[in-house]
Amino acid sequence: MDPRNNRKAGIEESSRTKPGSREPESCRILSFEILSRFPGLVQGVFSRRGGVSPEPYAGLNLGYGTGDAPDNVTKNLAIARRTAGVDRWFLLEQVHGDDVVVVEEEKDIPQADGAVTGLRGTGLLIRQADCASVILYDPVKNVIGAVHSGWRGSVENIVGKTVDKMRTVFGCLPRDLWAGQGPSLGPCCAEYRDHRTMFPSFWDRYHVGDRRFDFWSLVEDQLSQAGVPLARIESCRICTRCRTGDFYSYRGEGVTGRFGTFIGMTDGNPSP
Repeated sequence: MDPRNNRKAGIEESSRTKPGSREPESCRILSFEILSRFPGLVQGVFSRRGGVSPEPYAGLNLGYGTGDAPDNVTKNLAIARRTAGVDRWFLLEQVHGDDVVVVEEEKDIPQADGAVTGLRGTGLLIRQADCASVILYDPVKNVIGAVHSGWRGSVENIVGKTVDKMRTVFGCLPRDLWAGQGPSLGPCCAEYRDHRTMFPSFWDRYHVGDRRFDFWSLVEDQLSQAGVPLARIESCRICTRCRTGDFYSYRGEGVTGRFGTFIGMTDGNPSP
């Protein structure tokens, strides 16, 4: 039996009250069961529920440049950070490319779509509204990674390149990695009319008819081909366009916000 058939993420509710306020800072988090076994590791997917943003960004919009007031996004990022239990977020200016950065210290937001680090207290946050996201953890080397993979990033195999960056920089062995794939466009809704000119021909195996593609299986295969055991890969397999009540979807809504997939290693004393 294909191990991927048994992998399903579990939802847990998390809330925290802001000091000096009676208003709960509620965040709904989809956590990866396969990663929940590791003490000191925080991870999961923030749904759009909670937060301070108004319509059409209603909820926990984590993306600047969406049209939402920047102050709302800043407040939402702070709510998410406190709920996750990390000291700081490391954010990327995601550009649908294949660059992967190594996070060694606080610095300006880089243009990249992947990040890896061994720092504790720093949360890696991918922001999305249909694109795939992947988080990675090596419990042997204590290294984490996070990837934003739209169709362009998938063509360039940024997922595999992030695994390779962990190997070359930190000495991680792919067989030691654990991975979680967040919600994204499912094969029910991932339609690409010009797929014959956009995608490589070997992607035909992911073509599910009527110009639709199964990117969930594609990402799983890219992880497996990079050396991550299939039994250590968990995918949410939740379509963002079908679940706009829980997640932002550009395909489903047009003007909308961004939800986030995150991972971090705590230092035991997260900032308030």
